Amino acid sequence: MSNTSASPTPEPNPPAVKKYATILDAGSSATRIFVYSWNANDTDKLDSLSKVYPDDKVGKSSTSIVKQKPGFHRLTEGRIKFYLDQLLQGANNFLTEGTNPRVKSGDEVPIYLLATGGMRTLSKEAQEPLLEKAHEVMRDYPVFAPGTRVDNVRVISGKTEGILAWVALNYGDLAFTGHTTQGLFEVGGASVQVAYRTGGGSEANVKICLNGDKAGTDIYSETWDGFGSDAVLEELRNIIWNEAIQAGNSGFLTVGNPCLPRGAPDAHLHGIIGTGDFPTCLALAKRILLEGAKGRPPMPYYPFIQTDSSLFIGIASPYYVYKHFSERPGAGLNVSLPYNRRLFEASALKYCSGFFDGEVTEHSHTWCSKAAWMLTLLHDAENGFGMTKVDVLRGKLRFPVGVQMEKRSSWTLGAAVLIASHGRIKGCNNDTATLSVGDNEKGSTFGYVPQPIITPVKQPYPSYSQMMSAPSTNSLIATDRSASFDPLYSNASVVNVAGFAAVLLVIWIFVNRRLRALRSTPRKVNPSEVKHFIL
Repeated sequence: MSNTSASPTPEPNPPAVKKYATILDAGSSATRIFVYSWNANDTDKLDSLSKVYPDDKVGKSSTSIVKQKPGFHRLTEGRIKFYLDQLLQGANNFLTEGTNPRVKSGDEVPIYLLATGGMRTLSKEAQEPLLEKAHEVMRDYPVFAPGTRVDNVRVISGKTEGILAWVALNYGDLAFTGHTTQGLFEVGGASVQVAYRTGGGSEANVKICLNGDKAGTDIYSETWDGFGSDAVLEELRNIIWNEAIQAGNSGFLTVGNPCLPRGAPDAHLHGIIGTGDFPTCLALAKRILLEGAKGRPPMPYYPFIQTDSSLFIGIASPYYVYKHFSERPGAGLNVSLPYNRRLFEASALKYCSGFFDGEVTEHSHTWCSKAAWMLTLLHDAENGFGMTKVDVLRGKLRFPVGVQMEKRSSWTLGAAVLIASHGRIKGCNNDTATLSVGDNEKGSTFGYVPQPIITPVKQPYPSYSQMMSAPSTNSLIATDRSASFDPLYSNASVVNVAGFAAVLLVIWIFVNRRLRALRSTPRKVNPSEVKHFIL
């Protein structure tokens, strides 16, 4: 008999060591805090990386504060400690409390406060005290490693923000997309950001090393301030109101807005009513793009860049607008499928040219202007992205839908990816400097003064009481269709009459329906009245 010994039972793999990073997104309206986690031995593909705080429990059963208003730029130096402590205490407790704390005593978690939006409007002298105080507060928490103030607490440019968003879209295994990289097409409230892989050359802003690639990928990133959907809505209002003044009609009760369904009110401004003229709304969007292109960097032209980066992801406004119109009855759109221009434009035209039949909500007055702006930015061949019908049919624009994509729609994830890959926010391991594209430039990260694209309003919008007491001798604003019906006509203007006509039409329909109802109701006749009809 052979003497064989049993094979030793393999020891179970020890649990993976978790690493963490904390990012504070100091935006224009609020500051939000995020904690990301990944396995220490997973620094290439980073399949284990995910946001762990806040989770679904926070905000429901937890007392932790994960969002603080107002925007960081509105604070005074004396208010910063209380403001940030509310955010940092929750993250600190998440990392250190419990019988088995996530972070052991002596370990440190890198922390960054990256400011965008509102902080860029302040001068460098106004920014410095706020940033210094924030760094001081972060140093009060032993669990956090705040690094240097210059690297870890700073204002980032729109270009840097775009690159971090590109990183979030492109780290790890992209087999689920069928593409090697994905470009970013983001339309926010105030600006537009585009970032994508290039073939190198002068157009590249920075080199990024991801997924174990040490050579790096050349990335282009650009931002267009004033091109955001909220900023363009304000431009549309300016055009309408200014031309009412020029026509001598600003004293009347109501002005008409072609970018609202017929009879729809503006949710925030009294006295503006929809005329349901979507082709003219498109023409106004074209006019704004034409004027806005002057003095700004040219937008990348998709037919020229698709060789290096063909698939783009529509983030923020494009996603929400497309989703809204996909939910309209009979739209035939599916936000989970590639962008369909024909069905999207048809759904927008049907809704925005019809009578308003919905409830006035916070955003009900924005959908048509946002749809017009999205179509103009994407498809205008002169000053926009220039995406053709063929490109659309090939499914080259998609939206962040599904578990894989939804978690990738925040630039803070991109910051966490670079920390996990390279130890801090930098493009590649060999880089000595922190990732910074266009930072520390006036107008880019400080001293930015938003400038209107079209001439600003010459007098403030009237209050409701002013309009109610105004003389009613003038007519209303309408749209000038004599120039051209072409939605890409760039000199479309807003004049008189359609707003008033829309109101009269709504009243006529209501009265007509009442009369029909009365005619169709049988009436009993008193016999004593019959004799009056006998000849």
